[in-house]
Amino acid sequence: MNRKTKRILSLILTVILTFTSILPAFAARVESTDDVIIYIKGYGCTIYKDNIPAEENIIFPKPIDIGGILSNSLSPILSELAQGLITDNYDDYCDEIYNAVEPLFKDCLLDANGEASDGSGWGGDALTADFIVSEVNTPENSILFPYDWRLSPQHNAKILEKFIDRVCREKGVSQVDLMGRCLGMSVVNAYLEEAENIHKVDDVVMYIPGTMGMYVLGALFSGNIDLDSDNINTFLDYYLTNNVVIEDPGMNSFVIAYVNFLNQARALGIAADFLEKALYNIIDDIFPRIIRATYGTFPAFWSMIPHKYFEEAIDFTFNTPQLKKEFAGLISKARDYHDNVQLTCYDTMTKLRNDGMRFMIVSKYDTPVVPLGPEADYNGDFYAETELSSFGATCALYGETLSENHINSLNPIEKRFLSPDLKIDASTCLFPETTWFIKYCLHDHWPEPQDAMAMQFLRDKNMTVFTYEEYPQYLKLTDFVAGGDKTSGVMSPVEGPDPVENDEGFVSGYISFLKRIYSSIREYFQNLIKRFFPNFGK
Repeated sequence: MNRKTKRILSLILTVILTFTSILPAFAARVESTDDVIIYIKGYGCTIYKDNIPAEENIIFPKPIDIGGILSNSLSPILSELAQGLITDNYDDYCDEIYNAVEPLFKDCLLDANGEASDGSGWGGDALTADFIVSEVNTPENSILFPYDWRLSPQHNAKILEKFIDRVCREKGVSQVDLMGRCLGMSVVNAYLEEAENIHKVDDVVMYIPGTMGMYVLGALFSGNIDLDSDNINTFLDYYLTNNVVIEDPGMNSFVIAYVNFLNQARALGIAADFLEKALYNIIDDIFPRIIRATYGTFPAFWSMIPHKYFEEAIDFTFNTPQLKKEFAGLISKARDYHDNVQLTCYDTMTKLRNDGMRFMIVSKYDTPVVPLGPEADYNGDFYAETELSSFGATCALYGETLSENHINSLNPIEKRFLSPDLKIDASTCLFPETTWFIKYCLHDHWPEPQDAMAMQFLRDKNMTVFTYEEYPQYLKLTDFVAGGDKTSGVMSPVEGPDPVENDEGFVSGYISFLKRIYSSIREYFQNLIKRFFPNFGK
């Protein structure tokens, strides 16, 4: 298949991504350990108005009416875009985009200090509410730490410290294990920096930790948008070939909307060079406004801005002296995490390990990341880049292997940490002997065998990546339900280099994909017709 044909098919997929959804995940149970585990989940728990858990009070996540947005906003947006292309003035165009986006998140935004001054929250008080058994596939003795994920990790870390005291007291134990995922690890690392009851934590399991950030978020928050067509096609080709469609109601709407817009506009016949000119003309205007109207008031999201982008992101998002003054409280919280957690966590974790605390780190790789920034060709898991989520692995670019020079430079000890497919060198990780990598596993996928491996780590106090044949450093996930049950799949060792790919897989994946989503597309357009023509067909 030639490049032009692939690009056309990729454009079709991009439009479809907007209108399809995934099935919910189902909980499962794995063999328990004797330890009491506190699970700190990542981004996205329900947020309620006035912190009162009732369906009518839900302010996040809220269903996004794509049909309503398109019917109300698309025409004026395109009209002002056309005018901007003629006049080279895009102010009205930016205003129309902002007017379309601003209502979507206004109810769950924090104030200029990064605080929930409106009284909204997760729906309770972690220090008094009944214990919640974790809803993911963790053992029955795991307890969910409920928290408002929007707030500063340091704020939530102080609550976690008291929550650990409460669990130890009420469960009659002297120590607990912590198991954190993605954004939840920002809270855990903030806790590890300052907690006075650190002796009450035995082991820490870190699933795709967001402690060091994500380059794609850094690129967005700093305006370093790079819509490279090769990276876009690589990204879309992967999800066509593997029959995967992902639609997260929050994160995806934030990071993939710009890719959708670019390709949808091209599909409408707008010349690419004019469109890219328009995009880069508006970045400094509309992007900071959209960031501040969506996730930019959440200190938690600032905790996932990598050091590489942090200062530039502050200057880009709060791009006037007045804005820096207005949001001084929020900026202070963001800087507190950056300076006192992200930049110090390597030293802190090393000291804690030397004092006896064990760390299991689980990273993912060999999935392209969202193609919006300069690092779009990095190895990752759709959102998180492997280099950051593994605390320092040396990674080949997506679709490539490490260079012969790098491989030949490794000494015999370092080569023990080289992946069989020659894509990852874990010898440069913070804790190479207790860092695992799962190939083909998407960021939001939580396969049951992954937790079984974690339970074994908690049972065997001497476990490393060399201890068990079934749990080597590099594993691959197969037989999972793409776009379905996120706990599904079989993990097995990575055995060697990948086979050479050909275009037949792309074609077969594309055909199968179209069959699977045909009914959902038809239903969407039927509903859209009914919206505007209620008597149609009667």
